[in-house]
Amino acid sequence: GFYRLYPENIPGSLPSPNADLPDECLSVYKEAAFVFVYSPRAAAALLRLCLQLLLEHCGCKSPKENINDAIGRAVASRVIPEHIGAFMDYVRVKGNDAAHGNDFAINPDEQRENAEYMFILINEVARALITLPREGNESIAKLPESIRQHIAVRNAKAAQKKQEP
Repeated sequence: GFYRLYPENIPGSLPSPNADLPDECLSVYKEAAFVFVYSPRAAAALLRLCLQLLLEHCGCKSPKENINDAIGRAVASRVIPEHIGAFMDYVRVKGNDAAHGNDFAINPDEQRENAEYMFILINEVARALITLPREGNESIAKLPESIRQHIAVRNAKAAQKKQEP
């Protein structure tokens, strides 16, 4: 017989994907959710790929750039907050360990916990990089044009002061 290898539903123990995940990331997230039951290590490796695709989608990483360097550059330049960089590094390190057979976890329960946590972190990264900026833009758009112009001038002045020695 035939087996359905790609479910539409996320297993109940895992969080649903962030609705703002781009299609290529969503596809990998769903694949990771499906294989999680059988192999948390495989799920972790896929979630690391999901992070890479998310960073590329948001312009934080070029396709040829090392993911570690991209995260460091984005944190150093304050494109992303340090705590979001920490989430990314957890996914990066645990995903790499899982893919390369390194010390991903000592026992199956720990492997499962690590991978489950990675699903949560992918959603938090998507929230920080996509959802919150979108919601912020939607909020500011509700203000009168004159106030938006004042805010733009204020922000430009603050940016100029920051660049002065």
